Amino acid sequence: MWTPELRLQASPGLSALIIALHGLALLALVQMGGGWLWWIPLMLISGIFHLFQTGLKRLPGSVQRVWLGPQGWHLQRRNGQQRGPFLLGSASRIDTRFIRLSLHHQGGMLARLWPAHHLILTPAMIGTDDFRRLQVFLRWSPEKNQAPLS
Repeated sequence: MWTPELRLQASPGLSALIIALHGLALLALVQMGGGWLWWIPLMLISGIFHLFQTGLKRLPGSVQRVWLGPQGWHLQRRNGQQRGPFLLGSASRIDTRFIRLSLHHQGGMLARLWPAHHLILTPAMIGTDDFRRLQVFLRWSPEKNQAPLS
């Protein structure tokens, strides 16, 4: 049985979506005018941050690797920091163009401080074959929170 071991790359499509959504929000702020204009710098900073963090995977906190181990899901950031184990949450979604992984801490203080970590995965980020395998795994695997012991 296939076990998820994914290396994430930059996604041009997700980057374009981030730019488009932040651009629309900026346009709405400009049209509202008045007291809303001071939100423009915050929206620009947010757009740039999310573009480099999520779309281009250039910041130290960007997730570079996701895998399922015997204790649960794990992730590794660009700076080498590894987090986990996580449980796959019910907010996870499977679509033809993206997969949203909702990873929750397994309990304790971390579960209360950071209730979930959400990842958007596209075929461009992990490769078309791994994207299709992950879709099938998430739909049909009886045990989505624990890799089989070899």
